[in-house]
Amino acid sequence: MPVKLVLACSSAVGKTCFFTMFETKTFPGFHLGATLEVSSAKVEVDVGRMMTVSIWDTAGQERFNSVNPSYYRRAAGAILMFDLSRKETLKDIDRHIKQIYKVVDPSEIVLVLVGKQK
Repeated sequence: MPVKLVLACSSAVGKTCFFTMFETKTFPGFHLGATLEVSSAKVEVDVGRMMTVSIWDTAGQERFNSVNPSYYRRAAGAILMFDLSRKETLKDIDRHIKQIYKVVDPSEIVLVLVGKQK
């Protein structure tokens, strides 16, 4: 069974570009999306030990706030991204954490905060 990770943040932070880099190992440049994408890949977590990781790229637009929590179920980790040049995206992190904790017990998920600079 793959380990499920979710990407969560405000729109236009760079979450989908991060997701695409994981999937293709290339930087895609600009992307404007409003859908859920899922990608799986085998990664080495220890010398000689491979694990399948499934990354779920959720929609960042506010109109998807009611849908995104359903994607957080059974996630082992969440990557919370913000844009260093846009303070409101850092303030939104608290909202994303509260959404995640509504469906996943805090003791069962690892949260990673990533600040992106242009």
